[in-house]
Amino acid sequence: SHFPKKFVTLRANEAVTKGYWVAIDVSDTTNGLGSGVKHANSGDGDASTIFGVATASADAGANVRVQTAGKFGDIGAFVQADTAAGEGLVCSAVEGQATQGYTDPGDEFTDVGFALAADATGTDDSGTAVAANYAHVMIRDQGLF
Repeated sequence: SHFPKKFVTLRANEAVTKGYWVAIDVSDTTNGLGSGVKHANSGDGDASTIFGVATASADAGANVRVQTAGKFGDIGAFVQADTAAGEGLVCSAVEGQATQGYTDPGDEFTDVGFALAADATGTDDSGTAVAANYAHVMIRDQGLF
């Protein structure tokens, strides 16, 4: 099987953790509007700006590679603990986490993808068991990059 993927490299405006969902930091103008990211958190107003998963950890001010579309296996993406295969994912109030949810037209939450497996199911790319609160996901291409 072949799973096409898309990536973008942007500035991490805070320390970013591998496998965490990120959002555009609309308050940052360091490299121009839309060029910085932070951990997604619906409590911080990121429900509509969440767009992908960090493929590596990065310090604040460093560049971070973000997967914006396709299957994210690796260590799995950070999700709510009771996520089941097939559930849609939206921004959570937990820093960097996606939670189950489906969006309706006019809803402020962006549908970022869906779980391919329940959390803590299967193995990561190195053969290690996927940890609790992590799952293989399909990231929905939002066409931003």
